[in-house]
Amino acid sequence: MKKFILFFLLIFPYANSVFSQLSIATDNFDTPANWTLNAAVGAPVNSVVPSANTFSGHATEDNRWYISNVYAFGAYNCLGTSISAGNVDAQTASIPSPNTNYLHMLADCSLDAGELAASWNASLSSKRKFFAAMNYDFNTIGYRSVNFSYWANECAGISVYFSTNSGATWSLVEDTPNSNTWMKRNIANSAFDNQATLRFGFLWNDAEGGSANYPSVDA
Repeated sequence: MKKFILFFLLIFPYANSVFSQLSIATDNFDTPANWTLNAAVGAPVNSVVPSANTFSGHATEDNRWYISNVYAFGAYNCLGTSISAGNVDAQTASIPSPNTNYLHMLADCSLDAGELAASWNASLSSKRKFFAAMNYDFNTIGYRSVNFSYWANECAGISVYFSTNSGATWSLVEDTPNSNTWMKRNIANSAFDNQATLRFGFLWNDAEGGSANYPSVDA
């Protein structure tokens, strides 16, 4: 079992001018209903829905997106194997509102055991993709040089997508680079400017997760 931490995403689009830099929208996962988790989305995302026979007495182990405020990980038994993982990594003091809701991967065995801190099962033979996306719009009409910012830590396997039509179609904007320490990512893209229906989403690819990495995103 590998720990997967996708700390609460915070969106900081900015209106840049000679005089100011303005934060016009944020999201920190405190309202989980703002996010659609684990939906099947077509190309280029190509995500799938986790196995249906899960959550209780499941016959098939799977991973899935989950939102919680749990950071401590305990020990339990998963399909005959004893599992014990470390707690969620400490955050840098530069990250606002630490230890509140965050978006992360969760292995079904962890879910069944009531261990809701970030985790993922790296041993599954079926390598698949899972998507978490906003289900409401950011409006950047009248703004230019809009940026999307988030913090990342050991994020091999995560990609960032955006949509300018309320999630009808998605475009890749970044494959998050891996880092052994918390790093701030800032994406500037003119496609974010002057959009009435701008959304963002995160894709997790099981096949690209390192055997010892702990993918994490925060804001």
